Amino acid sequence: MAIEDINNREDILSNYNINLLWDNDACNPGIGVNYLYQSLYSSPTKIMIIGPGCSAVCEATGAASIHWNMIQVSYGCGSDTLSKKDIFPYFFRLSSPLSGIVPVQLELMHEFGWEKVATLHEAVNLFSAMIQKLKWKI
Repeated sequence: MAIEDINNREDILSNYNINLLWDNDACNPGIGVNYLYQSLYSSPTKIMIIGPGCSAVCEATGAASIHWNMIQVSYGCGSDTLSKKDIFPYFFRLSSPLSGIVPVQLELMHEFGWEKVATLHEAVNLFSAMIQKLKWKI
């Protein structure tokens, strides 16, 4: 595993030992923030957060982790709100915001000559806002 490889090398992060601690926040912001606090107040000292993957939890932990100057890197979290660097200066993600999908959807519609499309999404603001942007562009 990558963590073991890095820990075994002297030329990468030689004064650090990387440990991966994980919990399941069930996409619940309250549970995610609780896990964050429990982790921060227990040994060993944490220097960054990887995850979560759910936007609601990313927003909550991102708003809290700033108080510890803690970098947070998410593999998901498509919320456009997380792009606001004045609110989330230490938040980074490996995926694009959901609003970045709209131009791709429009290009697909154009490429295939589709004049009508239907979308299915979870009834939460995160996805509803993206669908509204798509409707405005059509």
